[in-house]
Parts: sequence; structure tokens; C-alpha cells
Amino acid sequence: MAFSKTPAVSTYASKTIKLINTWESRDKNANKDNEILNCFYEFVVDKSTGDSDHYVVKRDGITAYAYTCPSTNIRGIFYWEDQNKLFVAYDNDIDVITASTGATITTLSNKFTTSSGEVGFTEFYYDDTSVKVVVSDGTTLATIDTANNFVASVDADLPTPHLPYPVFLDGYIFIAKTNTTDIYNSDLNAPLAFTAGNFISAEREADKIVRIAKLNNYIVAFGSSSIEIFWDAANLTSPLQTYDTPIKYVGFLGGLARYENKLYFIGNAGTSIPSVYVLEDLKITELSDPVLRRYLQDKTSFKGSYVSCGGHDFYVLVTGTLTYWYDMEIKKWYRIAFKAQTDFPIQDAVSIPHATLGNISLFYLSGVAALHVINPAVYQDAGTNFTCRLVTNKEMFDTLNRKTVAKLIVHADRPSSSANLSISISDDDFQSFGTARTVDLNQSWPMLPRWGQFRSRAHKLELIANVPMRLYELELEINMGQS
Repeated sequence: MAFSKTPAVSTYASKTIKLINTWESRDKNANKDNEILNCFYEFVVDKSTGDSDHYVVKRDGITAYAYTCPSTNIRGIFYWEDQNKLFVAYDNDIDVITASTGATITTLSNKFTTSSGEVGFTEFYYDDTSVKVVVSDGTTLATIDTANNFVASVDADLPTPHLPYPVFLDGYIFIAKTNTTDIYNSDLNAPLAFTAGNFISAEREADKIVRIAKLNNYIVAFGSSSIEIFWDAANLTSPLQTYDTPIKYVGFLGGLARYENKLYFIGNAGTSIPSVYVLEDLKITELSDPVLRRYLQDKTSFKGSYVSCGGHDFYVLVTGTLTYWYDMEIKKWYRIAFKAQTDFPIQDAVSIPHATLGNISLFYLSGVAALHVINPAVYQDAGTNFTCRLVTNKEMFDTLNRKTVAKLIVHADRPSSSANLSISISDDDFQSFGTARTVDLNQSWPMLPRWGQFRSRAHKLELIANVPMRLYELELEINMGQS
């Protein structure tokens, strides 16, 4: 039946498009199906009534930290909370900074024998209650005290080279010797002193240790094909003893980030393709969905960190040409990008107190000398507008009849200044999107008329303005058609 303004059976309706969707991209580079970029979902539940609201929220912006590194070759950062100090390792040097202000206190020059690769830090608590920071580049192992004195180990029994990830537990420093299964411990209450033969081997599986980390009161040894866990049993040569639990056959590939009592990382089980895992209280859980695993399939280098943004905590995964982050509370994956880039190459992040912004996440980017912070007061990246994008699922409203849209109405918060939301449509299964139309959200009724006909349609929403955004849903005034 042809379209009629006065049909015998009324086919007019008001339909809504929900913006909260399950990630369904069939394309590993996120070029098709729904997408969410530089924004995230937020659910608000009234615990007394059970009522809930849900939104799509634009992420906070990024501003430069007051300190800029003298080199783009940043190798590691560490926040010493008790001293309000930030350590930035680069080239052969370490800058010591007042964390809350970004002011440089001193530079520890020419302290490393290497000039590239990661540098790891941890705090060491002595039995007299004093504290120092232990730092390693895999060759040099040293302490830094509250007066910023740098003292390197000269012990001939220090395992060299070792993985640059020192771990403190119960008065010892533990390090893993490179290309071995061995975890060495320092002498008790002496982080720079080692005794020959004081080590334990991860021997349950024939693979070498590629990373160690602390989880609760355990040492976790990540191998290339397995994970073995140790605890302090106060033994003689090494205080460690293998924890009597089934070995976990997941190999470590990279991207380690510690958050509370959880370790997030990229690994693979046997010969499977890479996936994201979390180790929590000795239980391992896979977090990837098929879409993300398709993207990870041919990737070999991974960086992981965690940041806080807009009241949410995220695990950030950097690999290839795209960056994804995982909302730890609502367990959703999204994509993020810095400025107009396709990726957001965060190499590591720490939480610091900021003199004006409060407690925020600070991070450094690959090949960039400037450090940056997540700033809840701006919605730009270092002075550059970034794109906030949401692509909906295809919607046919339960019928493939040819439908006609009279109006499209955006349900969103009203910003304090003009902010144009661009909307484009795809009627050909994401093969192409038409010319975008814009609607200013700074009005009581953000509406666009006359959207033509379709059988199934996806919508792309993009906001570039330097304003916050919170979207609820789209409303369509529609004639459902009869054929």
C-alpha cells in the first residue's frame, strides 16, 4: 500500500532509540556496527525504589601537568604518597617532583647503566619504620631516601640482568632474573644486599618468568605459558614457598596494571588468541568479548594502566592503532582517542593529589615529553577539541516496512552554551553514512524534522564542542508504513 497521510489503519507512532547497547562490531577495527568513542555509560539506581536511569556521558578532558620532562624517552613514573613526591625516570636520569604542584625538587643524573627500557619502582619499609623507594632498570638496583639520596647496590650477588619490577613483601625485595625461572630475594631488611643461593624457582611448568607482581600477600610469577603463586613461608634460603593451588595455564603477554586486589593483564591460554584477564584473590577471569579478541588477534605489544575519569575507574589497554578502556564497575568496553588521533597511547598512570583539581590520574604518552592529567573541569585534550561519538545499532522497530520519520528529537542535558550535535544516518547496514545534520543542544527542544524513509537505520551522533554531554535517548515521530 502506498504511503498515505490519512491511512485507514493509523500507523503513526512515537518510538525511542535506547543508546545503551552491547558491543557488536563485526569488524575488528570498529568500522561497522555500534560504537562508543570518548564517552561511557552511566547507570543511576535509586536503592529505595529500584528505579534506574541510564546515560551516555562524555569523558573528561586532558590538560598538561605543570612539569615537562626534558626527554621524550620517559621510562617510568612513581608516586610516593607519604612524601608527596613524583618520580619520573627518563634516559639515565630521575626527576624528583612535588606531586601536587609539579615543581621539580632535584634531578638524579646518570644513575642508570641503561638508557632505554622500563624502570620499575616500589616502596621498602624497614623494621625501624623508615621508608625508602627502591628503583631498578634491570641492571642497577638502588634506593632513594626522603632526602633524595640515591644509593645503588654494589653486591656481587645481585642477579644481573633482572626484570625491572622490584616487589616488596615482608621485609624483602624480590626480583626475577632475566630468562630464568628464578625469583631472588634480598637479605631481610636490606633491599640492596643479596646472598648467593637465596632464590626459589617456578618449576611447575617449563616456561620462564616474564613478570612478577604482588597481589594481596602473595608473589605472582607470570610465565610465558603459566602463572605460579608464592607466599612467605619463612623458609631459610628463600622465604617463599609455592602456594598449593592448581597452576593457571595462561601465558603473560603484557599490559599489567594493578588496581586494589586485582591484576589486569593480556594473556593467552595455550595457543589461543590474546585476551584480557583479571586475577583477583587468586581467581582468574577472562574479560574480553569476541569483538575485542578479534582486534587483539594479531597484536604483540601491550601496555596497561588504570585511570579514574568522571567517577569511574578504567583499565586502559594500548595496542596497535586503537585504544580501549574497560569500566571496572559496569564491565563494559569502550574506545578512547587523544585529540584527533585514533589511539590514546598511555604508557603508565598514577593517582596524585593536585593543588587545584583534587585527586586525579596523571599519565605519560608514548614519545611525548609532557605529562598530562585528567581534568574534570574541561572537555578538550590539551586545548584541542576531541570527537565524542556514539553509533547506535540498526533499528527496524519490529518490522521491515518502509517507515517515514517526521521528526528526530534528542533527549539530553542542556549545556550552558551553544553545542552542536551532529547526526548522520546509515540505511545500508553501515556501508555508508549520509551527510550529517546538526542540532544545538542548548535549547528546550533539540529537534530536526524530515528524515525521510527507511527499512532499517543506524544513527551516528558526534559532539566536538568543549562542553559536557549527557545523552538519554533519541525519540522518533514516525509513520510505520504498511508495506
